[in-house]
Amino acid sequence: MNIKLKEISRDDLKVGDTVGIARTVNCGWLSTFRHRKIIPVKITRITPKRTKIETDIYEEHGKGEKFYEYDENARKENELLAEAIGKVLMNKMVFQMPEDSEVEA
Repeated sequence: MNIKLKEISRDDLKVGDTVGIARTVNCGWLSTFRHRKIIPVKITRITPKRTKIETDIYEEHGKGEKFYEYDENARKENELLAEAIGKVLMNKMVFQMPEDSEVEA
């Protein structure tokens, strides 16, 4: 499933806006999930030249940080990530389960 996230230009941002910040989620050594976690944050301060933007959760963001609209597509991305993590954890539990243990339904 291909989800398009809408990137917001730094010039369009205002103090008080709620935007999404994408973070990768690691699932082991040198491996990550295909889906990213979109975290909603509120902008608290923007420098005059817009080189740094401060938010309520993560302190400071530089020029390389991308901001996304926190809409239905961002929520769907988070749901897909949660499903993928659940599947990985279930598989990990099955592989680590001792053979003499019984699973009751």
